[in-house]
Amino acid sequence: SMPEFGQFIPHTATVDLALTNLPNQALLQALTGMLDSSATLGPDQAAEIAGAQLQQAVMNGNGALEIRSFRASSPLTSIDLTGTLRPNPKAPLMMTGDARLVVTGLDKALEAAKAAPDGVEMVQGLTVLQTMGAEETVDGQPARTYKLEISEKGDILLNGTDLKPLLGLR
Repeated sequence: SMPEFGQFIPHTATVDLALTNLPNQALLQALTGMLDSSATLGPDQAAEIAGAQLQQAVMNGNGALEIRSFRASSPLTSIDLTGTLRPNPKAPLMMTGDARLVVTGLDKALEAAKAAPDGVEMVQGLTVLQTMGAEETVDGQPARTYKLEISEKGDILLNGTDLKPLLGLR
């Protein structure tokens, strides 16, 4: 057991997600089509066809996954993520999106990781995280913010910096 790592583990989390502007008509057609054809094609193939139709409907629709709020906190840190992902068949990554992550308590987490007997890797990870974040103050607490953008051109930007080289992508 690693009691000293308990302070890093989120104790509470709240999630608020929404799928918006789904092409309901197309989804309904795919599902009724699946029920109709499972008698003749068998359930597996019917489900496969319906899956492809659903994917197509979502890709060509105007739908989005909205992360209205994703919050988690541990005794040391808290994170708050908001954002929107949109399917986009024209984009190299098949989607575009933007998200904003706010992390508080990184300094406290770093101090604790340095004090932990086997916290070397955690210190490295937290240091990278801290370096890449923009400094802000949130509710009087020092915070780091991360703005992620996935563009229609296929750029992946973190606070304006291209992440693709870092991720080993061209």
